[in-house]
Amino acid sequence: MKTFLVPTDFSDVSQQALQYLIDQLTHEKTQAVIVLLHVYDGTFSSDEPLVFEPMKGAEELVQEELQRFADRTPAPSGITIEPVALVGFPANEILHLVEKRKMEGICMGVRSKHELQDKVFGTVSSHVSRHADCPVILVPNGAKFTPYQNILVATETDIPVNSFMHLARLAEKYQSILHFLHVDTDGMDDFEETEVKLYQRINHLLSTLLPYEIRNLKADSVWSGITQYQQDYPVDLTVILPERHRFWERLIGLSHTKNLVLHSQTPVLVLPGKSQ
Repeated sequence: MKTFLVPTDFSDVSQQALQYLIDQLTHEKTQAVIVLLHVYDGTFSSDEPLVFEPMKGAEELVQEELQRFADRTPAPSGITIEPVALVGFPANEILHLVEKRKMEGICMGVRSKHELQDKVFGTVSSHVSRHADCPVILVPNGAKFTPYQNILVATETDIPVNSFMHLARLAEKYQSILHFLHVDTDGMDDFEETEVKLYQRINHLLSTLLPYEIRNLKADSVWSGITQYQQDYPVDLTVILPERHRFWERLIGLSHTKNLVLHSQTPVLVLPGKSQ
């Protein structure tokens, strides 16, 4: 049986992420275990020696809260929710548990479309997305699962094989149209050459006759290009294929003063690349 991870801080957005994953698995008729994880810190007692130790009774309290949290989002037959409480640093514990349990994927919530850069590419989510050996889906506040009819794929020309195979299986499952988007952020790219390279790479990797199109777009940043494309075309899912760390630097290197956010209803799927 497949196993997935949903980290939670008991917020509404993590509840929505759990519901999103349940709805997706239900739609796909996939039997699975969803590990509902809360990572908490140790504490110091003010009237005892400063010796670091886990909070006394905290695990019980967290387990009870996790169970209440899970009960608010009932899962259908075939999907089991397993509450897990751990002490430590969230990003480290998430990655360790995913590796230990050989999980299929991680589903994480995003607090607000206005906080997308800080929350999605903040310390925990950015670290997990870059280093997880499994797909990570980032669910914006208010997003609900809908079948993936149109998938936007943000990538450069050197598409990693393992990521592409996952993408192809996903598109085949949903009979999706793939929209490959290359964003030129410095005005130096040769669009015609880029399109030819992408076309050759896609046709080399794509074994099925899935419909797709290739678009080149000039923008100040990768995210602003993605946002522009989402405004112009219907998109149910945005996929990031970070084949090189340079792509990540282009992706997260945004000015905090710019309101460059994804549409609030568009989840982001980050697939592991060959640089991982």
